[in-house]
Amino acid sequence: MRMSFERDELKDLCRKGDLSMKVQNPPQIGDKLFLFHREVIVIKTYLTFHLVKIRYINEFTEFCIDYHALSPQPDHTNSIGINKLRGRI
Repeated sequence: MRMSFERDELKDLCRKGDLSMKVQNPPQIGDKLFLFHREVIVIKTYLTFHLVKIRYINEFTEFCIDYHALSPQPDHTNSIGINKLRGRI
């Protein structure tokens, strides 16, 4: 019975907006943004799925990503590559 009550409380909080995610404005076609530290341009948007097709500036390869990964400023935060976590260099 307690599980159902918690679920109802959660629904009420969501309706009130207390658990809303911080969603940035969706990008538009032609917007220049940053994927980590590299500048990209938005080619196409699939807003229903929160996806955008982008390409790096001065490159031709296009790919889709979640638009929440994009930012208006470059991000130079240090990170570790997945291969190093697996023990590869």
